Order: sequence, then structure tokens, then C-alpha cells
Amino acid sequence: DIQYPVRSLLFKGEIAYGKDDMKDVLGLLVEADYTLPYAQALGVQLQGQSWQKDLRNDNSADITLSMGLSYSVTSRLTIRAVYFYNNGKDNQVFLQFYYFGT
Repeated sequence: DIQYPVRSLLFKGEIAYGKDDMKDVLGLLVEADYTLPYAQALGVQLQGQSWQKDLRNDNSADITLSMGLSYSVTSRLTIRAVYFYNNGKDNQVFLQFYYFGT
């Protein structure tokens, strides 16, 4: 995992490697978050994910791209609308609620 802030941008990255059903697998995530300077409760997220289900098979990759817009209602509650594009196979729109509390 890595996170690298640059002013209003936050870059994130993650790599995962392991075995699944005795096959070598690899996952990669890259993300860029942008907080609007004039309205810091608003944020924009761009994310790319790749999951290689079998490193010996070039056709086993699953790639997902997403774009989201978030709004922090309070310091503990955030609402996020996001669109996921998965090679035209399983495109989805989500409305997510995040509660950061006890």
C-alpha cells in the first residue's frame, strides 16, 4: 500500500499477490482523489483495478474503472455516488453511505 498527498490530490496504490485454487494471482489498484479547494466537503475519485486470476493465462484479467463523487455531510457521514465500468460486462452505479464512528 502507498498513499501520496499532493495539495488537494491524494494518490493511492496497492499491489496484492497470492494463490487461489493453486493458481498464482495478482491484484493492482490505483486511485486518485481530489478535494475541491473551494468546497472541501466535495471530492472526486478515479480508480482503476486489475485482478489477474491466473498469471499463466493472459485472458484471465478482470479490469474495472470507476469514477465517483463524494460529499461529506458531517465529519462522520459521507455519501458517495460512483459508476463502475467493467469491460462492458457488468457496469454498475452505486450510492454508498460511509459512517465513521463508534
